[in-house]
Amino acid sequence: MGNSQSQSFKQHVWSDFEFVDELQNGAFGRVLVMKLIESGQVVVIKRIPYTTIQKKQFAEEELEMLKRVQSKFVVQFIESFPHEIDLCVVMEYCSGGNLRNLIDNVLISQTIEQRINCAYKFMFYILSGLQILHSLDIIHRDLKPENILIDKNGNPKLCDFGLASKIASKAYLKAVGTKVYAAPEAHVLDQMTMESDIWSVGAIIIEIVTLKHPFEGKSQEETILNIKTGKYKHFPQYIDGEFKQLLVKMLNPDPSRRPTATELLDSELMRKSISAIKEKKETVIAGKQHQINIIKPILIIQESKQGHQKGNKFKHSNKGIWSTIAVDPIIRDGIVRFEVVFDNTGIWGRCIADASVTFASGSLPGEGFNRRMTIRYSFIGWLHHITDGRKGNQEFADGQKIAAEVDMRTEPRRLTFFVDDFEQRDYVVGIPSEIRFWVRLLVSEMNLLLLQQPDLNTCNILHTKVQKNPELGNGGRYGNEQLSE
Repeated sequence: MGNSQSQSFKQHVWSDFEFVDELQNGAFGRVLVMKLIESGQVVVIKRIPYTTIQKKQFAEEELEMLKRVQSKFVVQFIESFPHEIDLCVVMEYCSGGNLRNLIDNVLISQTIEQRINCAYKFMFYILSGLQILHSLDIIHRDLKPENILIDKNGNPKLCDFGLASKIASKAYLKAVGTKVYAAPEAHVLDQMTMESDIWSVGAIIIEIVTLKHPFEGKSQEETILNIKTGKYKHFPQYIDGEFKQLLVKMLNPDPSRRPTATELLDSELMRKSISAIKEKKETVIAGKQHQINIIKPILIIQESKQGHQKGNKFKHSNKGIWSTIAVDPIIRDGIVRFEVVFDNTGIWGRCIADASVTFASGSLPGEGFNRRMTIRYSFIGWLHHITDGRKGNQEFADGQKIAAEVDMRTEPRRLTFFVDDFEQRDYVVGIPSEIRFWVRLLVSEMNLLLLQQPDLNTCNILHTKVQKNPELGNGGRYGNEQLSE
């Protein structure tokens, strides 16, 4: 039940971690986002029941399989340890969410060209992961957008592989809504093979490009019937050439006529995609200093007595008086994240304002004309715009990293919030075409960082997970919010 880490590796226990969030709770275990207290590292811990002989065998097999398939295309295993009646498997936390979130909330606002480029990249990474699994005679058996995670660099990784191989075939039909990703033979013959994985990848890639499951019907029963009979939607004109030929082969009702992962990776289309990814790594991803551009923040301090800026640090010197400080430059394009860590007490909040807003000495970000031109995220977890407010995000305090990230490439433009790199539930869309970040503080000192990710014309973005929220009165919706009339 232990792991094979070296003797220099510290074996952690449950009390070394603190709870952040719960991702999943089902018959096969609980999946939790946790933080390692000593370092602040955010990880995922899967708690697998470890009681009966059968459950112990199931847990050990899943752990052993995870260790065997380790590669950059699979979610990384960190360690394992027992706790109470569970086996705890510690894995990397993929901060980009999963492919389902990407399809439903990000790709929907991208161009066809961007979605096709994204599909090429995901196809390469997924097939590369499957090539390793299949070489070890392992069948994933449960490929679907929810089981394709996205790491902090925007790269896809397989997870939960092998789990479906240990459960009844009927469970392969489990889907999100009416979307089912099991190949025809799973329904007709109650069997799945390596070729079944290939079929699932074909369906997923088509959905990335078209935003629709190729076999989707009006009900799950109709979807399954379409899969059994090989009845999929006609490809749009922009899916053509070798790309179309490969997808048609992957969806062949006869498993023996589908290409293998190795054969697909050897195709001219995938070879070109590999070359493009390698070139991008050399120019953008090879070193973190090239992947993210650091922009020097310039604080607009109305009165020198309020404090002073030194590099990326601001020290508030006017005790007992609140200060609202805007940050230059004006943001007009790309993906930009503004990160702040407050050192002392006296924080109120921070967020964005229309570029036309100016904050006079002693002014509040939500008073007068400014209230229509600002979004405000307060330390008690509230979002405010005009007179409306909504509490759904995490409270924050001194020492925590609070970030606001704007995506100016998409329409509508999006604003997302993070606390200690954990994405918050509530977000805002429809922000102005030109914005500034701002902060409001009392006795605090703060360290700040302004980061920009270049527009690579791909889906390699800083975040993906978003969530729509209920309507608010007198100002639209968070999730469909305009800052100006």
